[in-house]
Amino acid sequence: MGCTALGAGLTGLLVGCSRPAEEEVRQAGTVEPLPEAQAALYPAKRNKAFTYGRPETLRRDAAEYTNFYEFTPGKETYPFRGTVSASPWSLMIDGLCSKPQTFDLDDIYARFFLEERAYRHRCVETWAMCVPWTGFRLRDLLEPV
Repeated sequence: MGCTALGAGLTGLLVGCSRPAEEEVRQAGTVEPLPEAQAALYPAKRNKAFTYGRPETLRRDAAEYTNFYEFTPGKETYPFRGTVSASPWSLMIDGLCSKPQTFDLDDIYARFFLEERAYRHRCVETWAMCVPWTGFRLRDLLEPV
């Protein structure tokens, strides 16, 4: 009887094991669109020096699989995220640098060359993904400061 009660109590934790509906995935991927000038930068040109060496992970798998146990007991936390606003964001670099600066997103998009790289991510939990990443070199950001 105790095992039955324990099993019934744990079934709520298994909800995260079910596959989400397509509509949930679409809503989870919804973010505030970038301004037109910034949106024109995507997709960035892929840097051929970075290759997967294997097939790219399906977009849905990469979007759904997370390890944010702070929010849920399972790996499917994407339905619980709030809306993400890409602006106004800024980045301050100060402290042990000779020329502290603050960059807002417009500065970053204007000053730094964006490129897409193909990266293989591996985890100690034995999962791996091959996903594209768009950004710029950290060195390019640190040189001015």
